Amino acid sequence: MGAGRLSRMSAKASWDPYSGLVLVDCGSRGAEWGRMTDLEGLVHLRIAESSARLYIDHLERTATETESETSRAAMRALIDTTNAALQERGDLDPSEVKFSFSSLDDVAPHDLPAFLNQFQLGLGWDGARTLAMGTEAAGDPANPEGLAYECLQTTLILSGSPESVVKSLLSESKGWTPRHLPTEPWRPIHIHPNDFDQVQLSIPFHTWCNLARVVAPAQADWRTVMGVGANPGLGDLVYQIERSGLPAKRSSDGAVPVPERTDWLVDEVISEIRTTAQILLIHGFGNSSGWNRIDLRLINAFLGYEPRALTKLEWVKVTPGRGDWLWSRDAGDHRVVWTRALGWPWRDEYLAAVRQAIK
Repeated sequence: MGAGRLSRMSAKASWDPYSGLVLVDCGSRGAEWGRMTDLEGLVHLRIAESSARLYIDHLERTATETESETSRAAMRALIDTTNAALQERGDLDPSEVKFSFSSLDDVAPHDLPAFLNQFQLGLGWDGARTLAMGTEAAGDPANPEGLAYECLQTTLILSGSPESVVKSLLSESKGWTPRHLPTEPWRPIHIHPNDFDQVQLSIPFHTWCNLARVVAPAQADWRTVMGVGANPGLGDLVYQIERSGLPAKRSSDGAVPVPERTDWLVDEVISEIRTTAQILLIHGFGNSSGWNRIDLRLINAFLGYEPRALTKLEWVKVTPGRGDWLWSRDAGDHRVVWTRALGWPWRDEYLAAVRQAIK
C-alpha cells in the first residue's frame, strides 16, 4: 500500500478486497476503516509535490508575461501559498495562506484562465483501490470564487486540509455560512468533499452518487458512504482525477486536455497510482474525436502495456437498443472499465453492470 502508517491500529483486522480497505475492530467503538498513509493522508507524496512544483513554474512564467498588476499580485499570493504548503505540509498555518477565495474577484475575466492548474490532482484518497477519471470537473472557469477553490486544491492536498486553514478560507466565502461546516468528525475537504456538500440530497444522480452506487462495499446501501462522517466514505473508496484540466459547466463545453497534462498523467501520475489502484474507471467519451487517442494512452499506461498496444476497442451494449455502452480489459492485477459519463440518471441495469465490472 506504499510507505506510511496505518491510520487506525488494532490487533483484530480484516481486508475487504472489494473496497481495498482494512476493516479494523476497535472494540467498543465498533469497526472502523483504516489505511496506509502519511500524516496528511497521502500515499503518493511524490506526485502531489510534482503537481505543486509544475503549477508554481506555470504561475511564475505567467506572472512575468501579464500586464495586469492585479493579476500579478494574485499569482504571487498563490505561488507563496503553494510554496508554504510544500514546505510546511500539515503544519501549514492560516497566516501562511496568502491566497483566498476572494483573491480573483478583481482579476480581469480574460486573465482568469491563466490561473488554471493543468497539473491538478483530484478528490478522494490517493491510495484507493479505484481510480475514476471523468472528462473534466463540473465548474465555471469564469467564476472567480469557484476558480479560486480549484487553485487552492493543491495546497489543501499537500497540507491535509487542516481545520484551521479550511475554516479561515471559508470565512471569506460568499457561498458558505457556519451551518454548512461539518463539526464532528472533521475530515480533509479534498478527501471527503461530500461532508461539505451533501449533493445526494438534491441531485440523486450526481456523478458522486453514481460512483457511490458502483463502489460501495458489498451489501451496503450506496447512501451510507455519502453521509457526513461516513466510514468508509466515498472518498475512501475512489480517487477522482479528471482527464482535462479545464472545468466546464456542461459536457458540450469541455475541452480536450492540453498535451502537457496528458503527458504528466501518463508518465508520472498513472505510473505511480497503479502501484496501489487496481481499477481504472474511465467515464465519459468527451465531446469530440480528439479524446479517443488520449484515453487510449491512459488505458495502455494503467494496464502496463506499450504506448500503442491498444488502438481499437470493442464495446458491449448492456441493454439492446440503448446507448449504454461498456468496455473492460484485464492485465494481471489491473483492470480498466470504460463507461458512459456517470453524471446521468442511468438505469439500474447499467449501473449494476458497471458495479459488476469493477468488482
